[in-house]
Amino acid sequence: MAAVWGTEKGPAGKSMNKKELERREFIMMQCLAHEKSTIGTSGPGEGGRLKLPVQLTAGARSASPTFTVVMGPSERWYVENFDIDQLRNNGFCSTTAP
Repeated sequence: MAAVWGTEKGPAGKSMNKKELERREFIMMQCLAHEKSTIGTSGPGEGGRLKLPVQLTAGARSASPTFTVVMGPSERWYVENFDIDQLRNNGFCSTTAP
């Protein structure tokens, strides 16, 4: 995960404190668990970023968080952020989720 997530400066694994990075990865693994995903059409974001709508389905739950991606070094795209509230509001971040 640390190689896919990052900023315009590069992957998170090279710039973040290891303990903080592992804590964030654990939360993301819990909230992003799904059985099916569909990536929508990207749209423009601020500062050259792209916004990607993603439909996630897990059992009877469904959510459509928007992911923000940014161009980093060597013209590589990194996931910078996602709408975690959309997932929380639809039961994806529960500690009892399958």
